Amino acid sequence: MKPLLFILATLAFTTSIAQDKISEAIMPDLNEWGEGSIMLNDNTELKGMIRYNDRTRVVSYESGSINRSFNARSIQGFEFFDDRTQRQRVFFTRSFEDDETGLIKPAFFEVLQDLNSFVVLSLLDQPEVKVRKNSSLAPAPGSGFSSTPGMSSNTTVFRRIETVYILTASGEIQPFMKITQKISEGIIFDREKKKKRFVDKHLFDQYFVEPGYSKMIEYAEANDLEFSEKEDFIKILEEYRRVMAE
Repeated sequence: MKPLLFILATLAFTTSIAQDKISEAIMPDLNEWGEGSIMLNDNTELKGMIRYNDRTRVVSYESGSINRSFNARSIQGFEFFDDRTQRQRVFFTRSFEDDETGLIKPAFFEVLQDLNSFVVLSLLDQPEVKVRKNSSLAPAPGSGFSSTPGMSSNTTVFRRIETVYILTASGEIQPFMKITQKISEGIIFDREKKKKRFVDKHLFDQYFVEPGYSKMIEYAEANDLEFSEKEDFIKILEEYRRVMAE
């Protein structure tokens, strides 16, 4: 194969990989079915196979020949065993005020850890996808100093925010941390970033007390765990619960 054709083929292949990563983030997250239960608004409990799509926020239920789908307006909550994370995942419905629209609407909050005096919850926002137009400058014919508009291209940017809350003993839900995932499409490789930002550091310091606070920070550093990675964060919370239970 000629070198130029090889390079072009390589670029085409790696570009498709980059696009696949964006596509995976945009497309609905179809979790595997897991055994679990759903509590309807009339207190009827349904047991069977459960699958939760966190992109569309729809819970699917299957038991024998019965197939049903639910959103946050029609059920109190649900739980199922997630084979990918190897843990029981618990969600309950709670109305909250949308920061952008100001509208009050129900949503599925996931229970990350019950720490007795308070509960840590998370809520995933709907994914946001934007297409950004890029342009490049090319040297003008016959001149090495001036330039003319060159080729233009579009870059797809995927962004999603997960907000972490504290559910107090009085039933109040207060946000204290936001985790932002951002994927920008590249020519060869996508660029993915995750970062955490405290909405209310005082709230975090108020509820996570010693000796658990220092121990969970040490545990995270020793095991190379990140607060911005959900499964890592859950392990950090488990360590805090273990220390405080001693």
